[in-house]
Amino acid sequence: MGYDGTGHEHRGHDHRGRDGESGTRPRRVRVVPGGPVLIEGPIEVEHDGQWVRCDRFVVALCGCRRSGTLPLCDSSHRRAMAGLQRR
Repeated sequence: MGYDGTGHEHRGHDHRGRDGESGTRPRRVRVVPGGPVLIEGPIEVEHDGQWVRCDRFVVALCGCRRSGTLPLCDSSHRRAMAGLQRR
């Protein structure tokens, strides 16, 4: 168990890259409340039994389940939040 420099505890993380080399920085994932999950790319993600590859340097995965391009985010959460703010 240790800390990652931001005060967050981590347990049992293996900080080796896919090739097993130590010293490779772990891939960063950021969860945006009410929005997408941002992952440093490129990535491959399985959705409904099919693999989707995205070569962008940051990939946004849908966290609200409203996207028309699942598993990728299409900013549908913004329209939903705008509708809530108008009420």
